Amino acid sequence: MLIKEIIENAKKEREKKQKKETAKKVGIGVTIGSVVGSLAGVLFAPKSGKETREDISEKTKETAEYVKENIDNTVDTIKVKKENLEKNVKESIDKARNKKEKVSEDLKEGTDNIKEDIDDTKEKVSKDLK
Repeated sequence: MLIKEIIENAKKEREKKQKKETAKKVGIGVTIGSVVGSLAGVLFAPKSGKETREDISEKTKETAEYVKENIDNTVDTIKVKKENLEKNVKESIDKARNKKEKVSEDLKEGTDNIKEDIDDTKEKVSKDLK
């Protein structure tokens, strides 16, 4: 059962990693699309050069702020997910240790019981032989 949990946890971690990569790619795509769309809109607008430059400057600042906010949000999300993953891994390790200890205790108890049964049987056989 322990091996199954380890395999499932590894599978979940791979899936989380793939989701993070996908989210990262989407974020990059959205950022690039925003920049290109903003620049295209500004460049093809019927305005004077000075107005166009001002618009480009303004859109660049807006896009930079947007990217910064997205990066900050992504970093925060990754930190939370990292903490949760660490917590889950520690819990899984603790569960595995507890199961190992219980199995060891059960095995020792079973071995002790078998030894007692053997000693009892040995005494009975010894009495029967006398």
